[in-house]
Amino acid sequence: MGNQCGGWTIFWQGKTGEPTFGTTILSAIRTAAGSGTEVTFSEDGSNAAGAKIGIAIVSEKPYAEMFGDRAELRLDNEDVGVIARMKSQGLRVVAIVVSGRPLVIG
Repeated sequence: MGNQCGGWTIFWQGKTGEPTFGTTILSAIRTAAGSGTEVTFSEDGSNAAGAKIGIAIVSEKPYAEMFGDRAELRLDNEDVGVIARMKSQGLRVVAIVVSGRPLVIG
């Protein structure tokens, strides 16, 4: 939830985890899919073989002001790895990027 909210949420630099209440993207997907659809979760994108589609939700860590400055505007290697891991299992992958700025994702 904290990564979805970003900086300036409850704390100046935001916080990863549960700094506030809200609906996570995973929870919303499960609700929208309904009880007849199995929705599984893996932090690193593994164990998805056999699924019809993969949804990779990647995000920057919360930041505010100069603490968020970066020389490159690319996804972190960890996030690229999650997407690659899902693709390597033969899935069509939808990537949802949660960020407070434009990022190079190609």
